[in-house]
Amino acid sequence: MNSRMKIIVTLFFLISSVIISAQTIIWEDSFEGQDHDWSLDSNWQIGWGTLEFYWNPQATDFDFSAISPVINLPQTPQYIEINQWVSGYSVVSETVEIYLIAEEQEHLLWTYQISQGNWGESGGTVLNIDLNEFASQQVQLRFRCYGENTYNVNNWTIYDYAIYGQFDNDLEAVEVISPLNLIENQNELINVVVKNSGINSVENFTVSLLTDHTEVSASTVINTVLLPGEQITAELYWVPDETRTFILNGRIDFDEDDFMDNNITPDFGATVYQEEVPQILIWDNDNFSYTTDAETGAHVGCEYGLMNSLQKINFQFQGERELPRILRHYDIVFVTLGLYCVS
Repeated sequence: MNSRMKIIVTLFFLISSVIISAQTIIWEDSFEGQDHDWSLDSNWQIGWGTLEFYWNPQATDFDFSAISPVINLPQTPQYIEINQWVSGYSVVSETVEIYLIAEEQEHLLWTYQISQGNWGESGGTVLNIDLNEFASQQVQLRFRCYGENTYNVNNWTIYDYAIYGQFDNDLEAVEVISPLNLIENQNELINVVVKNSGINSVENFTVSLLTDHTEVSASTVINTVLLPGEQITAELYWVPDETRTFILNGRIDFDEDDFMDNNITPDFGATVYQEEVPQILIWDNDNFSYTTDAETGAHVGCEYGLMNSLQKINFQFQGERELPRILRHYDIVFVTLGLYCVS
């Protein structure tokens, strides 16, 4: 390979990596919570973090669909990523299909005959479908299952889906990184992670800390040039003056941002304690193993004895299944590892 060809190949991979890193989730649904605006035919349901078609109640010569809320696609949509699993039983003619409804027309995106066997695995397998031809349109997804008898289909489970797009300028507020326990009247460091999800490099933007969704408690201006796909951690300092739980968010203000829906981080809950209160963490790391309470005979988690003892001496504590990322305020950390290996 000559030097010119090496340069061309190198440039290709560099451009490709920039394009991949410059993708933004413009719409996603993990089917959590209660705010769902789907139209569901028989045998379709939303629950336990999934959208699912189930064989019961049994129906013959069926054709049942689930239709999503309206989704506004940008000028540069890329693809939809669907995490799903299709499981059959005694399949005859049963088929699953995914459509995109745009401008009152249905476009078949994907079809699968369940007689070919199961598609994917329990827990989800990713299916990617190109959406470039539907730029700037209002669309809906339609998941359709039809055939001779629902009894022949075990289930079609959609665990989550996300639609990706591209923007010239797009800063994303990724997350707040903070201790779960803060100390009253102490200058606390709160980090906000920012990602450049756009195609262009950006600079000169403001990152703010919001408390309880509305009050700006701290701000900083970032003058560093942020390349496409690059992340930066903004350091913000805040002195909490109340002993209670606060909701923290990071917010980005950037006048040239082409996509504003990702400019505020997910909620982060942090509790403020008085300075003299001992900070105790119980990390429940026993993989859900349990023991028997000697007094009641009930099955209880391995952390139960620690919690019960601390409550009896009026000590406050926090119990977490995930180890917090920041531990600097804890005076004592208890770790429960269980009585045996739980597979």
